[in-house]
Amino acid sequence: MKFCSVLILLISLFALSVSNVHGQDGSFPATAQKASTAQSEAHFASWRLFPCRTILMLVPHGFPSVLPSPDEYVDNDFQMTPQHSNNWSLRFWRLPHLDNLELLHADVTHDYPPHLHEEFSIAVILRGIESITCRGATHEARSGDLLLISAEEVHSNKSVGSEYRLIKVRPQTLERIANELGQASLESCFNRIIVNDPLLFRRFLQLHLKLERNVSTLEQESEFVSTMGLLLSRLNKDCVAGERPANRSREGAPVRLVRDYLKSHYAENVSLSQLTTLTNVSRFHLLRMFHDSAGFPPHEYQTQVRIAHARRLIRRGLTLSQVALETGFFDQSHLSRNFKRIVGVTPRQYFKGKSRLEN
Repeated sequence: MKFCSVLILLISLFALSVSNVHGQDGSFPATAQKASTAQSEAHFASWRLFPCRTILMLVPHGFPSVLPSPDEYVDNDFQMTPQHSNNWSLRFWRLPHLDNLELLHADVTHDYPPHLHEEFSIAVILRGIESITCRGATHEARSGDLLLISAEEVHSNKSVGSEYRLIKVRPQTLERIANELGQASLESCFNRIIVNDPLLFRRFLQLHLKLERNVSTLEQESEFVSTMGLLLSRLNKDCVAGERPANRSREGAPVRLVRDYLKSHYAENVSLSQLTTLTNVSRFHLLRMFHDSAGFPPHEYQTQVRIAHARRLIRRGLTLSQVALETGFFDQSHLSRNFKRIVGVTPRQYFKGKSRLEN
């Protein structure tokens, strides 16, 4: 009986609502049609997910309300993460006509674990604080500074409200420019991590902006070569011939052997016993020596080398499953996790960073 009473009440309410909207003959008045359509569209999204809401409201008092109102309903599993959030915004692209020069414009607050790049990195700090730990010390770069990292130099960094523009130059590219200028070794010129030079800052900012625009190849190449030449010339004034960064100067023969071996066998499942046999050094001593010199243990160095090769294979157009297989990762997800951790973008984002800007 209670169920019948509720059902009759619902039918009566529905008929009453229809009679208020329709005319006496059952037609839909033109004056009400537009308002009704707008109301239907406005309420459709909120009501369609809760078809039983009215019935639940009519049950006896004390029955628990198990459905939230549409305004309160949030499905975290289906929320879309914006590409540009308050603490993470990255734009990445690559220029094949400049020896696959890689560029990044970042606005981030983030901690990066120890890692290395196979390229020389030059960052123009526009805002915030960029703290970098390498060579046994922590350095802070602020707005107006240049941040220089040598190729294959292990470092960790912390970005706090930091906006910067980054250029990653392959060693052979920079070496050609240095040879043309008759400059000292690149490692000695990159012995400074933080450079406060207003002229260099302006030139590198202008260069980065120009490499972001669709200008002629000749203009981009000319601006790139002249700016890199200016960097090497000004840094060379403070260079001492043969001077090397501290972390490389104390690198012993066993560490060099392990580095070279892991570079040659990056895709293999190398064991620690293989490395101790190679170097004739005990496991504990080898691990300590390698960590002191490289900044992390041999297995992490091998992962860094694998990611460097993965970047090259992705640029060649191989699928991620092929790249994972070629570089020794367990599967595609294993590759993607380490790629994002080290490079800062996902493999798919990296692949989309093709010649110039396509998006």
